[in-house]
Amino acid sequence: MPPTIIIQARSNSKRLPNKVLADICGKPMLWHVFNRCISSGIMSVIAIPEGDKPLIDFCSTNAIPFYEGDENDVLDRYYQAARIFYADPVLRVTGDCPLIDSTLIKELHLLFNANTYDYISLCCGAAAITCSTGRSFPDGIDCEIMSFSALEEAWEDATRPSDREHVTPYIWTRPDSFMVGRFEPPGD
Repeated sequence: MPPTIIIQARSNSKRLPNKVLADICGKPMLWHVFNRCISSGIMSVIAIPEGDKPLIDFCSTNAIPFYEGDENDVLDRYYQAARIFYADPVLRVTGDCPLIDSTLIKELHLLFNANTYDYISLCCGAAAITCSTGRSFPDGIDCEIMSFSALEEAWEDATRPSDREHVTPYIWTRPDSFMVGRFEPPGD
């Protein structure tokens, strides 16, 4: 199965509605995120809440593959998108990170392939439980990668609302069950 970047997006953000469609240099933020992701050479799709018309229109107009799923159970939305697009491994990016770096995405994917990890985070924020030294990269370029089997196990077993809403905590809070790693930069 091919690696796939699944970009999580929704238009109904409570703090800043439609932020993923905010104009940045004449294009919506999500356009920039998607194009940075596909420039990594890895297939990219957008996972949106079911019936999110502004994002359905955006994806349709720009010929971007997307999956509509549960608005609140984002873990289910990711799992179903990964299953439908035959993704393995699954890379997770959020639609409000327009500075995501395609080179770091590629390096994260290479690191994942070269090891036996179930999950690796580019930034400490997502894997804080394993990080004693702080973030490895700045906030806003976060990317995570996980095997489809780890995602599927989380999908099957996660019951806490926070695990269902945030996709990966079920994985990175269980280092006894999953091989969890963190991408370290080569220097300061």
